Parts: sequence; structure tokens; C-alpha cells
Amino acid sequence: MPRDAREKATQRLSELAVASTFGGTQEVVWKGLRDFVSYHREYSDAQWALPPEEVDRLAVVADGLAPSSPSHRHGWLFDEGMVTLGDIQRRDDFEEYEAAVAARRADAVADILSEEGIESLLRFAAACAVPGQVGASLARNSSGLYELDLLPLLGSEERSEVDLAFGYFGQRFRVEGWPWLDQFLSSIKERSLSRRRTGFSSGPLRPRGAGFRGRPALNRPQAPVCS
Repeated sequence: MPRDAREKATQRLSELAVASTFGGTQEVVWKGLRDFVSYHREYSDAQWALPPEEVDRLAVVADGLAPSSPSHRHGWLFDEGMVTLGDIQRRDDFEEYEAAVAARRADAVADILSEEGIESLLRFAAACAVPGQVGASLARNSSGLYELDLLPLLGSEERSEVDLAFGYFGQRFRVEGWPWLDQFLSSIKERSLSRRRTGFSSGPLRPRGAGFRGRPALNRPQAPVCS
């Protein structure tokens, strides 16, 4: 497409975005633009890549279309294991790229927790391609806050719940190591013994279907939120 045609298309997209014309397709348009911008920034040295100034203008349009809901706005970060950031090229410095992805995923999970709560985060994880990464990001944000809540999910029949829990506890172990694991297992044993001494059954610490820390039970997602 000639440059003048591209500029007219960008201008028209900008006008439509300002007028909120996209309606129910706004998120689809935003995702397409975000992916397009990131791809051209990732491969900015390729002959087919658009000039940086054109990509920047499209990025402004995309930002204006971004969903207000954190679980929808951050879904792309968990679409696959290796996402395209755009501003940091994984071909140049893979370690820097990995660190940046981990940091942005942790920020995304913190955003969802802050605005929508843990139940929304669990639905988010169930709909994502990499729920284990949601779990790891939750561990980076909350330390041991959700250990007892997530422990029963290791025996869940839902693969996404198992992956979420494995990601969480795997990250806890990577950071804290054997001392943390020994202490955690000891606390579980002591808690179980205490329940037996006080007359409680020796069943799971959190019955399947029970809510998190007194909150209502988790409902299964009706529709994906990762996009």
C-alpha cells in the first residue's frame, strides 16, 4: 500500500476511534492494531516494516481503543509463552526480554487483583493459554498470601487450575528454595493435626468449590477473557 494511502487509513482509524464507532468490535480492532504495531516494532529492521513514525501513529490509535477492564486489556500477555512486546526485541537480548515479560505479567496480575479481585483472576487464568504463567505472576505479587487457597487446586480435575497452582508454587520454590518448602509442608502438617484435635475432619484444607478466604465460590468462566 502506498504511503499516502496508509496515512489516510491511519487518519480514518483515528477519527473512528474518537467517535467510538467500532461498538462491539472495538476490542477486536484494538487487538489487531496492538499486534500489528508490536510486530512491526519487533522487526523494525526488516525491509517490509513500516517506518517508525507511522507505527507510532497507529500505536496512539490502538491505545485509545484499549479495553477498560484489566482482564481484557492484559489478556494478550498470556496468549502464548513468548509474546511479542515490540519495544524490547527478543532477538537482541533474550534475557532482557524474559525479564521484561515477567515484570509486565506481574504488573498485569497486580492490576487485575486490585481492580477485579482473586475470583476474576482465576477465571482469567482458566481462559488463558498459559495459566501457569498467571500463577507464577501471582506468586511474584502476593508472596505466600494465597498458598493455602491454591494448594487444593493441585488435585483439581481442571487442567487450568492445576497449571495455575503449579506455576504459583513453582515460582515460590524458585525464589525461596528448600527452607520455604520445608516450612510450608510443616505448617500443613501442623494445621491438619490441629483440625483433627479439634474434631474437624481430615479432608482438604479448602473444600472443593469453597470460596477464597470467605468469599463466594468460584464460578466457572462462561466466556474467555484472554484475547
